[in-house]
Formats: sequence, structure tokens, C-alpha cells
Amino acid sequence: MTLLAKKAGLAFMLLLLPCVVFPPSARAGDWTMDFGVSVPDSNADGGLLVNRLEAGSLSTSTDLYDNASDVVALLAGPVQASFTHEGETTYPGYLQLLWRDIRAAGLPKSWTIKVVSQQSSSPVTVAWTAPPTIPSDSCHLGMVSFQDQTTGQLIDLNAASSYSYASNGTGGSPEIRLFTLTLNSISQNAPATPTGLESRSRKSYIQLRWTANKSTDLAGYYVWRSTSIGGGYVRLNTVPTLDYKYLDQNVVAGTAYHYVVTSAGTNGCESSFSQETVATAR
Repeated sequence: MTLLAKKAGLAFMLLLLPCVVFPPSARAGDWTMDFGVSVPDSNADGGLLVNRLEAGSLSTSTDLYDNASDVVALLAGPVQASFTHEGETTYPGYLQLLWRDIRAAGLPKSWTIKVVSQQSSSPVTVAWTAPPTIPSDSCHLGMVSFQDQTTGQLIDLNAASSYSYASNGTGGSPEIRLFTLTLNSISQNAPATPTGLESRSRKSYIQLRWTANKSTDLAGYYVWRSTSIGGGYVRLNTVPTLDYKYLDQNVVAGTAYHYVVTSAGTNGCESSFSQETVATAR
């Protein structure tokens, strides 16, 4: 990490830190986020003092400490940013590590980010690059969030690119603000499971009928079929039907077919299977 702090006239002295060399892979993770924590300063490059905090990791890393992929923050200067860890003893206090990978099993995962400001009556801005993609499916939405522990405000990192607040810190009494960075999987609601499924065998086809679903987020129904009771179902329609009846014309006389139906939501989430019905083709 680097702290960009250039003051005219040497108004303050930069804290000189020992040089710690990390292997190239330490900053070459296959997912990364860059946080820039800044405060206004007319004497700094571009009018801002910035401390950059990088979050990133490799596909091979785990929830345990891994020197090859964990990232580093330098703690120095009038605006600082760091990851906090209980019982971290591997490196001195001015180095902090992000040592949990997005791919490790189980969500949610969270880290605490500490921001320290020594400037009074100045806005502190936390800006970030695009967050990593969290594994999602039709019934679970991946989300990266950032919560101010002081105000409780929750920010969706996919919906915004920065967050600002007023600093009340001074050189003698720095303000400490804690944030929670969370990778989460948010459950998406599925429509109600269809009820009232019935089947009737006709010559050369089987007729299915069920009770209409009144869910407002309904995209339609999927019909599933098996030649075994209680499982092995194969979906018959590739596009959900809004009708609440179905004709299965691809049947063989004398074969018993077991059917279930699901409801599909407009968000792509699908309900559980309905109660099974069985009919023998003739």
C-alpha cells in the first residue's frame, strides 16, 4: 500500500517505516479491490491526501493466513486505513493483512476496516474500484457491502463508488471510524409452490392441471416428469408457461409417468416441487 502525502514547507514529517518485501504474487491476486481513503489538503498532490488500501486474493488462498496472497496496509500519516485482526502477531502493528479469500467455503465473510483521521472539520471520503463478483444463482444474490459502524449506514458497493463523512479528528486526538466490509449471499424469494396438481390419461397424451398461483412475481410454471416415484424428474418445458394446464404428448402407452410442477419467479428463482401426481399413458 502507498500513502500519498506531500506537504509544502514540510508542515509535517512522514513516518519512516522499515521496508518489508513481499513476493510479486502478494499483489497479483485474481480478484482485487482498491480503497482510496482521502481528506482534502491544498498542499497535497491533486489537493488530496490519500491512503490506499488494497483488498485482493488468489484462487488458491484460504481462510488461513497465506503470505503469498494476503495484502498489506501501511499505517502512517494524517489519514490512515487498515484491516484489523484479533491476535495478529505475524507482522508489526503498522502492517495489517486481509487474510480471508472470497472463494473459501461459506458466506457471509466480513472484515473490519479502521480509518483514522487527524484533520478536523474535513470530509473523509472512502472510494473504491468495482467489487469482485460474488457467486450467485437464481435464488441467491451475491453482495458486497460496506457499513459505517458509527452511523449504521449500509452501502451496497455495487450501487455506489464512494462514501463520505465529516471528520472531527485532530493531530493530538485522531478520530477513529470503523467499517465492516461484508461478502454475503442474499436469499431471493421464490413464488409459492403450486398446489392441486392432477393428471388424467387420454388416448396418446396425458393432461395435467393445477391451481393458479397468485404470486405477483410469477414468471410462469415448469412441468417436470419422471418414470420413477419421488425423483429423477426431467423438465419438459424450457420456457415457463403462464397457463396452469399442460398436455404431455410425448408418452408411450402402458408407461406410468410421475409429474411435479414448480413456479418460476421474475427474478429467476424457482419454487420447490409440488405434490406428485402419476398417470399411465394409453
